[in-house]
Amino acid sequence: MGAHTDYGIVTVLWADQVPGLEIHGVDGEWHPVRPADGALLVNLGDAIARWTNEEWISTLHRVAAPRVSGALVPRRSAAYFHDGNVDALIECLPSCVTADNPARYAPVSVGDHLAAKLAGKLWGLRILDGEKSCSDVGAPLLVISQFTLYADLAKGRRPSWSAAAPGPVAEPLVSAVIQALRDGGARVQTGVFGADMKVSLVNDGPVTIIVDL
Repeated sequence: MGAHTDYGIVTVLWADQVPGLEIHGVDGEWHPVRPADGALLVNLGDAIARWTNEEWISTLHRVAAPRVSGALVPRRSAAYFHDGNVDALIECLPSCVTADNPARYAPVSVGDHLAAKLAGKLWGLRILDGEKSCSDVGAPLLVISQFTLYADLAKGRRPSWSAAAPGPVAEPLVSAVIQALRDGGARVQTGVFGADMKVSLVNDGPVTIIVDL
């Protein structure tokens, strides 16, 4: 997994003792992270950086190929991402703003913050020929909501849809991502939210990449 910061407030991570996780230090170097037995790792996200006016910065991290004595080994981890309520306002805290350190960010809702982050990821994803992104070549995007595909299969053989966001919550988030893409210069075609849509896909190559946001 390449170098990145998490978008939300905090990420709580359980991981085994297998190496691989690394954080980027203030010295400009990558440092391995190995959790203590029975401990959890906590990464600060971009929302915290906005709230604290970068007094607390989000953790730049990556996962290198886990190797022990030169051999690849399995690595297990489980993450909980706490992003906040979509309508919560991210605004620099007064205690983090001074005359010498004015607010670096305008107020924004959690939903719009996440939408802008996700749109930037989609628009800049280097998956085209020559490791180009859609933004590099001006390729159009088709954005279709698939919220009804979210199902919990943890128990039994019947999926539970209770965790899927209801329409009044989900539709503004989809619209925010689409608008953020267009604000970034993307040409975006969309489906109809909540409609029974049939979409055909023709692959130019052997692989279809599904970006799960």
